[in-house]
Formats: sequence, structure tokens, C-alpha cells
Amino acid sequence: MTGVILAGGEGKRLGRDKTEIAIEGELIIEGIISKLRKSFEEIFLITSKKKLKNCISRFSHLDIKIYADIFDGTGSIAGVHSGLYHSSNSHSFFVGCDMPFLNLSLIDYFKQISDENDVVVAQCEAGFEPLHTIYSKRCMSYLEKLIQNNNLRIYDFYDEVKTRIVREDEIERYDPQKICFFNINTEEMLHKAIKIKNSLTNRENYAI
Repeated sequence: MTGVILAGGEGKRLGRDKTEIAIEGELIIEGIISKLRKSFEEIFLITSKKKLKNCISRFSHLDIKIYADIFDGTGSIAGVHSGLYHSSNSHSFFVGCDMPFLNLSLIDYFKQISDENDVVVAQCEAGFEPLHTIYSKRCMSYLEKLIQNNNLRIYDFYDEVKTRIVREDEIERYDPQKICFFNINTEEMLHKAIKIKNSLTNRENYAI
């Protein structure tokens, strides 16, 4: 299985590129890459065409392949599509570059239940978590159709493929606080992430 990090967003609400976010001096994206390497043999970054040159320049030292969206300017759905296109494997795990608390045990659980499914996605009280999800290459045509119809809601094709929904009780076995889905969109959320990190008693299982 391939691990794909989505880094195409411009971070408008945050006021800067999300690949630049650091907690206590460590770039979140570097922590994510380091952790994913423990579970995936193939890892790469997907970004926008606009940001491609800059990402290659900044992250070449990490020995990671970097690709641009095929359908540019259509948000995270384009990142998932491009990730599947470039993946060497039938299934890929996708995560946003602004998610510092990835839980490796939960990711491994997702991998264990993915073989017969096209999508493995968590569903919490707020809804689906489409950017902490496993997708198969069979999803590509459905994603293309949504993009071509200007529908950028990734989850709108889930009922057309074999989808395994991971419920809250399953998630809580590995991540009782469900902080693995926490992502940073604003300065306030960055400050909250720092507080969460400082409160963790067992950091080994998380990306940061």
C-alpha cells in the first residue's frame, strides 16, 4: 500500500502554506513522512501545479517523490485522484499535511480491513473523514466524474463502490480522543495543537 500526503492547499485561513507549519520547531509534514515510513514502503507528496517547484526545492532532502494535481485547481479531490494515478499499488492511504496526530495503530487497522474494499473511511459525529482514508484505484473513474461535474465532495461516490465505514467505537480502541483527525486551518487551531501535544502521555503512536 502507498502512503500519500496531500499538500496542495494554500492555507488561506491560516495565512501561510500549510507545509510550513511547525510545532516546537518541527515541521508537521516532516513528522508525518517519518511516521508513514514505518507503515508504507512507497510514500509521496501531491501538491498543486503552482506549488510543485517550491515543494521539490524545499523537500528534496527528504528523499520523497512529489507530483502535481492532474486536475489542477479543484481542491483535495484532485489530490486523491492524482495520488491514485501515481500509486504503484492497488490501494493508497491519504492524509492531509496539516494533521499532526496520526495514529499508526489505527492506520494499521485501516490497512487490515482494506483488502476487499474500495474505500475505508472513518465516520464520526461530524461526518466522514475523507482525508484520512484508504482508496483503491477503482475509485479513479468516480473521482474523475465528480470533478468533471464540478462536484468536489469526495464522499459523494462512496455509495457507488464497496465502502467500509469505520465507526467511532472502532476508532476509540486506538485513539480514544480521536485526535488523529485533528487538522490545522487557523492560528487558533495551531495553538490548540500545541496544547494537545503537550498533554500527550504516549507520543510514540502519533506523527508529531
